[in-house]
Amino acid sequence: MAKIAARGTAFVAFSPSQLMIRTGERVFTIDSGKSFLVGQSVMAVAGNNWLRGEITAYADNLLTVNVTSSNGDGRQSQQLVDRFDWYQRP
Repeated sequence: MAKIAARGTAFVAFSPSQLMIRTGERVFTIDSGKSFLVGQSVMAVAGNNWLRGEITAYADNLLTVNVTSSNGDGRQSQQLVDRFDWYQRP
């Protein structure tokens, strides 16, 4: 949570969407007014499960991601969506 506080919340969103953990297109319901851009890499994390991919659309409160890698199985919900480059930083 310290990372979120350090950069603000423009590129961080909470999504209650329940999604299968697998590759392919996924649509997250998030708060509108975030600063996500088409082409950005993002990661959605819920516990030890995660989805990683590139944003293909963001309109109103729907964030569409082409998921290219994932970890876990089944479904995940209550995920935190964040720019992937922030996960690579210490």
